[in-house]
Amino acid sequence: MATTLDFSKFNNKYKNDEEFNAALEADRGPGKYFKPGQYELEVVSAEIQTEDTKNDDGTVTKGPVKLCKDPRWATVIYTFKAVGGEAEIRHFLMVPLAGPEYQGQGGKKPTLLMFHKFKSFVKSLGINADAGNIPEVLREYFSDPAVQVGARLKATLGHEDAHGVVVRKKSEEGGLLMKLVDKNGKDIVKEDGSQVTGANDQVLKLWCKTQKPEIRFGGFVRILETEPSAEPVKMKKFSDAAKGIFD
Repeated sequence: MATTLDFSKFNNKYKNDEEFNAALEADRGPGKYFKPGQYELEVVSAEIQTEDTKNDDGTVTKGPVKLCKDPRWATVIYTFKAVGGEAEIRHFLMVPLAGPEYQGQGGKKPTLLMFHKFKSFVKSLGINADAGNIPEVLREYFSDPAVQVGARLKATLGHEDAHGVVVRKKSEEGGLLMKLVDKNGKDIVKEDGSQVTGANDQVLKLWCKTQKPEIRFGGFVRILETEPSAEPVKMKKFSDAAKGIFD
């Protein structure tokens, strides 16, 4: 009798190729560049945005804190790195200086939306950011946001606006060709139903500007949502870091 293999214990958890390919992409990791998807990220740097001056010799002189359109808010610039990968991405977080309301331009009604985004992001880093705890959070983690270096969170990356995707690679006959898609990856077409294509992002961006209303174009993947990491890293507080310097 011929030897046979027993497959009775094989557990196929992928319902279709779409699920399998998504898992395969995640298994490969982001490489040097991020694609839309979910990633574990680690804080590489966190710096307060300042009004910098570029000197003639190429050096940069740091200036005062650069305030937002509502001067009661400032911005912290994060650089994240994929855990176990090389890819890096920047993220801008608006931080309240005087209260939770953000005053819109043109006399618009103050909004709590920016404060909600701030709280959600901070909680993703593993910080207790209940509304009543915010003054301590600001003092301990944002007096010098560099104390957050090493912290982790899980982020969903994607596009906020229309963007270009490669149809034909530069190395292929005819050279690089890109098509325009919306933030969800659906083709954007002209009035005659034909696909919007171009030799590079700049061509697609210019086409978007000619449309009425203008189509917002964003060529890069951004952090859309954050949540706590599966393996959080406890951070030092500003007061703890200061003790290490002055004690």
